[in-house]
Amino acid sequence: MTQPEISLIIVNHQTAGEVRNLLNSLEKFAPSLTYEVLVVNTVPEGAFARRESDSLVQVLQMDSNRGFGSAVNRGILAATGKYLMFMNADLLFTDDCLPRLVAEMNNIPEIGILAPQLVLPDGSLQYNARTFYTFFTVLCRRTPLGRFFSDRVKRHLMMDKDHNESFSADWVMGAAAVARRELLAEGKLFDERYFLYFEDVDLCLRTWIAGYFVEYFPQAKLIHAHRRESAARPWSRQGRAHLASWWKFWRKWW
Repeated sequence: MTQPEISLIIVNHQTAGEVRNLLNSLEKFAPSLTYEVLVVNTVPEGAFARRESDSLVQVLQMDSNRGFGSAVNRGILAATGKYLMFMNADLLFTDDCLPRLVAEMNNIPEIGILAPQLVLPDGSLQYNARTFYTFFTVLCRRTPLGRFFSDRVKRHLMMDKDHNESFSADWVMGAAAVARRELLAEGKLFDERYFLYFEDVDLCLRTWIAGYFVEYFPQAKLIHAHRRESAARPWSRQGRAHLASWWKFWRKWW
């Protein structure tokens, strides 16, 4: 059996409808390459159910919700593709996104993690390529202090870069990113100590340490219905999870 060129790993946490929309968009822009799809259901409630027509889709069921990283790891261990692409459920494909991502990975073997451009449903840009957090950056992003130091926030979001051109970033959001399989061999998976958030920052830092680089690649584009709940409600469950993961990241690396 021929190895797929890329494995798409989609985490479904009670978002089965969004997963179906994502797969419909993939079918609409059927890529000219071999691929497989692995949908990981975090809980039985709201689970995604495979249809007979989903010939390239495999559904994996977690027995409990152990966090985003744990769900992705379940998909990684089952994936057979040359490259691994992590995807949130709330994404939609546009044109030939997948072939462009695979071609870039093939052409530049020094790339460890590659992220497409993400645009919101209204067409505005989502800044998914970023610099590493500092303590002050976290304060600016989590408190009203950011209103007075907007220049710091803009630098963190790399808003000074031309987002129509490729560039290296410290890290990219795990909502949509392609990784080389060798970076995620067994024993080098997503760190499951992060229940939600910062597992992507951690992976990108490990990528740089391994001698690869992280690239933002706007020649491939996805639509992202992003809600950014952790920032909109800083003391919500998502907001608290973000702060807890930042603390774990800081403890681990510093």
